[in-house]
Amino acid sequence: MSERVFDFCWFFMLNEENLKLIRMNKNELSEMLLRDGFAKVQYPASLRLAVSNFVKAWKGFVGQSLEHKMQISFLGNGGYENKDPKIDSKLVDFKEDFHINRSYDFPTDFKQTAEDATFLAAGHTLFNEIRPVSHLIAEMLSEVTGVDFVKLAVEKEDGWVIRALWYPPQENNILAAYHPDKSGHTVHLFDSVPGFERFWEGEWKSMSFPETEAVFFPGMLGQYYSECKVKALAHRVVSSPESRSKGRVSIVLFTDYANGLMKYDKDKWGPTQQLLAPGQNYTMPFEEFNKYFTERPSVIDSR
Repeated sequence: MSERVFDFCWFFMLNEENLKLIRMNKNELSEMLLRDGFAKVQYPASLRLAVSNFVKAWKGFVGQSLEHKMQISFLGNGGYENKDPKIDSKLVDFKEDFHINRSYDFPTDFKQTAEDATFLAAGHTLFNEIRPVSHLIAEMLSEVTGVDFVKLAVEKEDGWVIRALWYPPQENNILAAYHPDKSGHTVHLFDSVPGFERFWEGEWKSMSFPETEAVFFPGMLGQYYSECKVKALAHRVVSSPESRSKGRVSIVLFTDYANGLMKYDKDKWGPTQQLLAPGQNYTMPFEEFNKYFTERPSVIDSR
């Protein structure tokens, strides 16, 4: 099955012309989401530049000492994580990551390096550049499903998180265990090397990420609020000759529906990694699927 590109002209303002284009392409977008589980969209040059600058800044940050990076470990609205199964046997993937939301700043007592400052500034720039794209995706999902994803996703951005990931060179065949994301929808912006796969039509299919395109797909919350009209895409990352020798960098945006009343119940069900067999949720009726969700507390865990 070919992975057709949804050829959509992006604008930075959510105006009537945009909505008209969305309505004109509603059938094609719906077809792609239902047929492929994702859609590819073109994004503007300014966003491509912001992604490129953020990737460079992330490489500069992650190249610093572990002792330095651990001073800004993850808190409620962002921070650094070192996930090493050799240190914590409960972990599945070996990686480093950093979460940034729109209000994130380093702790006041943290002694910043030039690499830290460049990385944080690049993250906030990227957040501002990606915002209109994620807004427009919410508009599209609303057209496809008949559900007001704009109200769920756009009116409150507290749970939106840019996640930078670094997978060091390693011999593991699986870099990221299969899972659906627990957010509303994911905008996948960058992969430095091949290896991203989606589970669809009973098999694992590789996906590529050209420089001029972003990929978006629903997460668990997206499937929940659509009452299973769209599916939380099961995906994983496998190793490649490039990742084994050079490592791997990925950049994504998780769009949480913080304006909604429900969230994935992580306390009860744990991480979504291997929660379900690959694709099990694709045929699950809503009456069964909704058991994985609970009412949202006032404090958002965006991870």
